[in-house]
Amino acid sequence: MKIILNDRALLKISGNDSELFLQNQLSNDIKKLDYSTAQLNAYCQHQGKIISLFWVMRFKDSFLLSFPGELLEKIQSRLQMFVIMSDVVIDDVTKDFSQVGLLNETNEGAFIIKDHLSVALEKYNDETNTNSIAIWHKACIDSLLPEIYSITSEKLVPQMLNLDIDEFGVNFSKGCYPGQEVVARLHYLGS
Repeated sequence: MKIILNDRALLKISGNDSELFLQNQLSNDIKKLDYSTAQLNAYCQHQGKIISLFWVMRFKDSFLLSFPGELLEKIQSRLQMFVIMSDVVIDDVTKDFSQVGLLNETNEGAFIIKDHLSVALEKYNDETNTNSIAIWHKACIDSLLPEIYSITSEKLVPQMLNLDIDEFGVNFSKGCYPGQEVVARLHYLGS
């Protein structure tokens, strides 16, 4: 089943320092990301609370971040603050691609998210869904794939979403990122 995920934003992170930039901003190990997987990452503030969850995809010589569209302005401006003097360009490419959720389907070039969930990128198409996006959201819930929206942004730490289990969304040996000290302390002290 194909479902157009027209409620999601897509940012392209490019430039010579893009991998290092994302490695220093996100909770998972970007260096382990291949070209066929969408890696779940938490983008945390300094207190360890999640601002947003990203599906990070390695795309050609850049990276794509997929997340709920209602957080686009907040995320784009916050990421831009940390670019400073790095060779990193952040572009909103939401209108360049349609993100298509695939349930129990494989598609050449699709990025595997979890279990039977994948996301494919197609030329932008503003058509409405023939299949309800609620089906996709339910499939994500059934697959224990968490999401952060504006109402839950900056309210939960990664452990509250089980991102630490099997290091699904948090890598504890990759190094620093905003909020890492708090997240690691909760993990190692178990409190």
